[in-house]
Amino acid sequence: MSKRKKKMTGYKKSLLIWFLLLLIASEACLIYVSTTLKMYEKGNIEGYMTSLIKDMKTASKAGNINKYLSYNKVESKYEKNSSFEEGYKELFNDGKDIMISEYPEYNKILDFKENEEKIEQIKEIITGIRNIRTKMNVHPTRKSKLIFVTKKDYVESIKQADLFIKKLGFADSIVIQENKEKISPNAINVISADLEVFMPFEDLVDLKAEIERLEKEKSKILVEKEKADNMLKNAGFLQKAPKEKVEEMKIKQIKLNDSLKSIEDRIKQINH
Repeated sequence: MSKRKKKMTGYKKSLLIWFLLLLIASEACLIYVSTTLKMYEKGNIEGYMTSLIKDMKTASKAGNINKYLSYNKVESKYEKNSSFEEGYKELFNDGKDIMISEYPEYNKILDFKENEEKIEQIKEIITGIRNIRTKMNVHPTRKSKLIFVTKKDYVESIKQADLFIKKLGFADSIVIQENKEKISPNAINVISADLEVFMPFEDLVDLKAEIERLEKEKSKILVEKEKADNMLKNAGFLQKAPKEKVEEMKIKQIKLNDSLKSIEDRIKQINH
């Protein structure tokens, strides 16, 4: 026999084996369904199963498994019902409510109201942290220290939620203390009812780059302020310009002075 014919013969044999395995699996499913229905109808589960296994072995040895299944096919009483509702009632306790357990009652032991309130406040703090970072355009990869100032009641809750807070609050470490000692004056804070958290400003922003940004902003404001000051010092402008225009320029001058002061204070705070 040539190699090609041998390969084809082996291929056909493997197909035949797979076919037989699939046939056995399908027959097993039929046996399971037949067995289940008979167990419920006859009631004697243990005795029936023993005899069923014995009969199956005998039929299998004799090669008559198909005849055995055909002979033992059960016509369930549930299949005789023409109405779906009637069959459903027979299956599920003659139409009675299938929920037989008592309705759960309130149990104080399972009431975790205090813990729930603590978690809600922690969630509020995390939301505040994320909002501030978004406004300051802080990159997610830039982590910060979180300094919690709170009562002793919250210490355990914060420790238990440590990983949760670090992940959602973009933190690399958490410190818990009862007062504001040793907290930098330029730290940014978030407040809830019983919690207050501080983030060191230097953790969020590159201080050198921030000072450069503020200095540029200060220069722009100084230019605008000089223009406004010169116009309001000009007697011709004050006499000829409409009152609304003069008033508008005065308001602009006030706003520019406020912005300038705010920027200068911020630069001093960072350099402190």
